Amino acid sequence: MRLPDRISDTVKKLASKKSRLLVTVLALMVFLFISAMVIAVVQIPKNHKRTVVIPTAERYVQTRELLAPAESTLTEDHYFSRIPEDRWTQEETDRYFTLPDESGLEKLRNSNKEIIDSIIGAAP
Repeated sequence: MRLPDRISDTVKKLASKKSRLLVTVLALMVFLFISAMVIAVVQIPKNHKRTVVIPTAERYVQTRELLAPAESTLTEDHYFSRIPEDRWTQEETDRYFTLPDESGLEKLRNSNKEIIDSIIGAAP
């Protein structure tokens, strides 16, 4: 018997014993395996030589005089962007300060009471 005849006989026996779904799944797996092998063979590069490009060293030629940075008068690690004042001016007070109204004070009082109650809990 030749090889193709033996393969076809084996497949026929398998199909008669097992369900067609199993045969279909096996055939699909064989097809995918063979396809993967073909793709792997095609993707392997033919020559394994790598070309390494080494840049040539160029000598630095100064065309202009280098500019030195301006001397810094900073002597500390940090400086404030403005001089802080001890007190607000009347203009700043009018602009930024608002008197709290009664509802705001009540909300603040209630939220503080909730925080205190959660901290104290059921302590006597």
